[in-house]
Amino acid sequence: MWDGMTLWLEGHTDSAAGAVYLLGYCVEVALKCAYFRVLGLQISDPITALELRAAQAKAVAYGITARTEAYHSVQFWCDLLREQRRAIGLPFESIFEQQLIDEVPKTGPRARQSSWSSLIFR
Repeated sequence: MWDGMTLWLEGHTDSAAGAVYLLGYCVEVALKCAYFRVLGLQISDPITALELRAAQAKAVAYGITARTEAYHSVQFWCDLLREQRRAIGLPFESIFEQQLIDEVPKTGPRARQSSWSSLIFR
C-alpha cells in the first residue's frame, strides 16, 4: 500500500496508473480477507479454487450480479462481503455501508479504478 501511496503522491502522470493499480490491489485483497474472515477462516488458512467457487455460488444465491472478473472484482467482493455480513446478522453500520455503495461503482474497469483511490484515501 505504501508503494501505491508514494506513487500517487509523486503526482507524475506516468506514476498515477501504477498507483491506482497497487492501491486497487490493496482494496481487493482487504475485501477478500474480510469476506473469508467473516466465514471463520483464519489468516493462515489457504484459499483454494474450491473456496473461490463457493464464494461465486454464494454470490449467485444472494442475487449478486457483479462479475467476478477472475475473482479480482472489487465490486464482487464488496457486494459479497456486505451480503454475507447481513446474512449472519452483522451488517455494516448504515453510514459505512452507504460509503461502500457510493465508492465502488458498478460501471466499467476505468471508473472502478478511479474509485479505488478515493476509497483508500477516505
